Amino acid sequence: MDSNSGTTQQIDVILAAERQRPAAAYDLIIESALERLQRQTKAMMRSYPRLARWEQTDDVFQEAVIRLYKSLKKVKPESARHFFNLATMQIRRTLIDLARHHLGPMAEAANHESHFALAELPRQDADEGPLSLAQWAEFHEAIDKLPEEPRETFSLVWYGGMTHADAAQLLGVSTKTIQRRFLHARLLLAEMMPDIAPPT
Repeated sequence: MDSNSGTTQQIDVILAAERQRPAAAYDLIIESALERLQRQTKAMMRSYPRLARWEQTDDVFQEAVIRLYKSLKKVKPESARHFFNLATMQIRRTLIDLARHHLGPMAEAANHESHFALAELPRQDADEGPLSLAQWAEFHEAIDKLPEEPRETFSLVWYGGMTHADAAQLLGVSTKTIQRRFLHARLLLAEMMPDIAPPT
């Protein structure tokens, strides 16, 4: 059993056992999921190579966890799957807000020339040039607008680094279904953001 599936099962058990004590359950869930959420934050930070100059992964992670904890007072996850969807959304929105903050006309990032290795700029061809923070923020905002199934699949594969087979096992569907949903997500993103090539 890999660590992701172990964490997922542990959270499902906590939720089932703590229905009458949600606050205590959410503390336990966040504690159980910290390592996985840290890995996910680090992976998602790679989509913002320029932001790494201004924000540390640990700081982004802590801010996202605070947002997640606050959101749990309003949104009650029914399963580990629901919890990690919520966590991914909060990490994504934290990154978007930070990108917007550092992109402002008077912000340091907007007025500071940086040089990056092209290999550090994910999902972007070298001859097209680096994407701006604004474009990446818009891209991740577009992901939030996807329908539930393609958004969840895209998040697991793109952000979580899961294979199609692993995502299929987690969601209880076939690998072909995951492939279809991921392709659907890419096509929708291409329609919403035609100037940015959808990730492969």
